Amino acid sequence: MGVPTGRKWIAFSLLAVVLPVSLMVTLRLTGILPEPQTPETITIDEVEWEMERASEYVRIEETVENTYTNSAIRVNTSVSIHSYFENGLADPYWNRDGIAFRVNINATTLEGSITSIVVRFFPSDVNATIYTGAFLRSYNNTITYIKHIGTNTDIASVEARVSRTPCFLAVPAHWVFTDQNLENHQLKVNIKITYSNEETYQTIVIPIILKALIVSI
Repeated sequence: MGVPTGRKWIAFSLLAVVLPVSLMVTLRLTGILPEPQTPETITIDEVEWEMERASEYVRIEETVENTYTNSAIRVNTSVSIHSYFENGLADPYWNRDGIAFRVNINATTLEGSITSIVVRFFPSDVNATIYTGAFLRSYNNTITYIKHIGTNTDIASVEARVSRTPCFLAVPAHWVFTDQNLENHQLKVNIKITYSNEETYQTIVIPIILKALIVSI
């Protein structure tokens, strides 16, 4: 038998591609190979923390927590609020006001495994910016994506792939204001944990709201 050349090689190549694709389509139509699943999303109630904007530096050191637990998974999340800066001089404030904080996630499965952790930051107004992604700390997960700067139209985020549990992720961030104590600001931090076992494939969304309010008169 001779060695195929020219158009015969092209025909063999097309056949090699068409056959596996046709077989996959047939298996999915007959139910032998199921379609890829989309996780069910469960969003729990949000918790809030707020402060009145000060006229000077304030060391805060407060924590707001939000927790989710069922028979298969336990997730403890919190935001540790460190300090309020008035005309802060260091990066990334550069003579602007803002709040330094850290998002903490501890998660473990009692059944199955955790696939991923995603942290997203949603400032509510044009005069606030989020800076994140520096000095992350993690355990049993690998950072796969970081968007360091976020606004009300372009969110900042950190994504991690989990290798095993228990797992931990700490995400420091700076919430910087461009106005001079003239506006209220709100920030939503969404923490998403995706996990699965033999019966469940879910994404748990855990929201935490931060508010910085102008002083009431």
